Amino acid sequence: MNKILVSATTLFFFTGCVVPKGGYKSLPTSRTFHAGFDRVWGVLVSEISTFAAIRTIDKASGLITTESNAGTGLMSEMVLKVYAHRPPNFLGTWDAGRVLLSFFANSQGSSTTVRITAQFAGFETNAIHSWMEWPTRGVLENFLLDRIAQDLGVPSTDSR
Repeated sequence: MNKILVSATTLFFFTGCVVPKGGYKSLPTSRTFHAGFDRVWGVLVSEISTFAAIRTIDKASGLITTESNAGTGLMSEMVLKVYAHRPPNFLGTWDAGRVLLSFFANSQGSSTTVRITAQFAGFETNAIHSWMEWPTRGVLENFLLDRIAQDLGVPSTDSR
């Protein structure tokens, strides 16, 4: 009986709680704004410039990407937990966190849809010593979409 208990405990410690891929719930990460592409594009570029360094910008394709925003130390895990789901690594200790953002704007007549993709990762320092993906909660994306809506001053709808 002891061997079974020790084996089960060891297995739990090394695998953690397994969550199936795609099993996380998150908020919508895209929104349609009732405004033309050029107006939305200007607000989008302005908003992004206030909090991140833009790596690529291509108005013709509607794509903007940011440089990696990284943080280190104890606060990185606490910040990651606000914006992303902790991966199923039971023994994980997280010494750094980062996020890469992509924005895609698509014109649809008199409306424009903006989709934000956030890729969060944490550097695990206890067991695997590498970067691990933290699936987004949609919190950061919704915050940014709300700021864009406020700057535009027009109605919007979630696009999912």
